[in-house]
Amino acid sequence: MSPELAHKNLPTIEIKLDYRFTPSEPEFLDELCEELKGIGLDPESLVFTGFEGKDNDKKGIPDKQYSFGMNYAGWLESLGSSTQNPAEYATDHERPCIAIYDKNLLREVNHATIHQPSDLDEPIILTDIVPGKPLSELPAGQAITEEIIPINYPDGSLNDALIALVYIID
Repeated sequence: MSPELAHKNLPTIEIKLDYRFTPSEPEFLDELCEELKGIGLDPESLVFTGFEGKDNDKKGIPDKQYSFGMNYAGWLESLGSSTQNPAEYATDHERPCIAIYDKNLLREVNHATIHQPSDLDEPIILTDIVPGKPLSELPAGQAITEEIIPINYPDGSLNDALIALVYIID
């Protein structure tokens, strides 16, 4: 676990799925944004990733150097398309969780070699990563639907930019 994360007191939100909406509907994103605003976060300045959260309490948040991320505009763009949004990806797991990152502490990936393990339950591995622009330099409202890395890659961790967790409760 990143030393920075060990000292963070991360806000945690729970969103209960019920008859009103599913993660593939705009209402889920609306509810998520309202919850984030309720703890003082601006959804337009955030990046979201979905992951398996069952071991968060025991082992800590996974410490990764890259992940697939999506901002609010990217999430909106994905609705009604074949692209999975972070909540849809997370709900494929036992304890669905969405990591919320500060966009200003991340950058895009210009190029990387992608290795898909033969076991589809294993994560995709990126190598030969070529860092791109800081996400803070992208125009406001531009969709982000790509791999993300910490602003100080390769020295940093995505956990350095982690500011909240959202658990999806069935």
